[in-house]
Amino acid sequence: MSKERLRIMNTSSRILAVARGGLRVFQVLLVMGLIVAAAATLILAIRPDLFPSMYDNDPSSLQFLLPGLSIVLPEPVTTFLAPSFWAVTVGTRIPVVLVVLYITSQFKTIVDSISTGSPFTTSNAARIRNCGIAILVGAAVETASRSIWGFYVMNHVSVPGVTFNPRLSLATEATFAGLIVLIIAEVFRYGVLLQEEHDLTV
Repeated sequence: MSKERLRIMNTSSRILAVARGGLRVFQVLLVMGLIVAAAATLILAIRPDLFPSMYDNDPSSLQFLLPGLSIVLPEPVTTFLAPSFWAVTVGTRIPVVLVVLYITSQFKTIVDSISTGSPFTTSNAARIRNCGIAILVGAAVETASRSIWGFYVMNHVSVPGVTFNPRLSLATEATFAGLIVLIIAEVFRYGVLLQEEHDLTV
């Protein structure tokens, strides 16, 4: 084995080790965040009085963020929140975190298979496809969460002089990414099948 090839293999091993460690830490953080979010949602649903329902906002603390634009109200306003506001706000994030956790677990399994020297398998092709499907599901969940939160704010949050009009906000970037991953999965699966046919003919 040449020195150059050995150097490349050592570098790859270090990169994979860092990737596995990073994914493991990310998974732990996701699980911890999921537990905290679930506990917070439950506590806020049972004891909504833990947070005040009225806030006196100065102009800099109440902003409306749009793509390329930030709208700041010119004078102090009072915001009235329904008791269940924080429970709904946190609770609508939980399904998205679950999807991300699933994608992370699939990706970690793929990285583990690379470290064992057998990445080109139909199992990994299926995992990549599962990631694509999960991203599409996550996009749908994110769209639903945005819509639920928008309609909730319209009916349960009051700011004098401000009208909330919810709208359908599609997670187009995630949908596009999911479709790309599905295409990559099919290309990968086709490559694996060609490699298996080649191995059988040799």
